[in-house]
Amino acid sequence: MINLLKNYMNGWTCTDASDYQYQKKLSATVFAMIQVIEISNNTWTIVADTIDIEEYSEEEIESYVVGYYESLDELIKEYKKCSNGVIAECIFECTGFGDYELEETVITEAQAVDFIYRYINKE
Repeated sequence: MINLLKNYMNGWTCTDASDYQYQKKLSATVFAMIQVIEISNNTWTIVADTIDIEEYSEEEIESYVVGYYESLDELIKEYKKCSNGVIAECIFECTGFGDYELEETVITEAQAVDFIYRYINKE
């Protein structure tokens, strides 16, 4: 996929351009997330969720983070002030189908991009 959206729109920041992943900080520990997942040739699902990292124990957070970083301590050391956003991104990326607040399937990449654009600009 080629990211056809801007890196920052309406308070949303692109955290992974390869799958149109965007994040919006709602508070110090709460983040809205949305992204596109290609589920088969020419079929995409848009998934969205709100992640509150205070709802997870340190052990749970560590289990999500180690898929991407050596440890939670390494992530915090590397990202310092924005580590909560990165933790939320790790949790979001480990969420399984059926567990997101929103799951919308579309046929074309253009429809996926349009959906994301409308979603992050609705506020």
